[in-house]
Amino acid sequence: MKSGDYFIGFYKDTYFGVGLYNHIKNEKTIQDGYSRLFALLERAKHTGKIIVQ
Repeated sequence: MKSGDYFIGFYKDTYFGVGLYNHIKNEKTIQDGYSRLFALLERAKHTGKIIVQ
């Protein structure tokens, strides 16, 4: 997790965050952030680990 993260979470003793593209807050970047967040959660569901790419 770092400054500028728009979405933050906690899973198995690990904090994680997902930021917005270029820190721009609009519908497109928020939708992209949600997409990346859900992909991250889907990977965690299958691997048991949070892997931020």
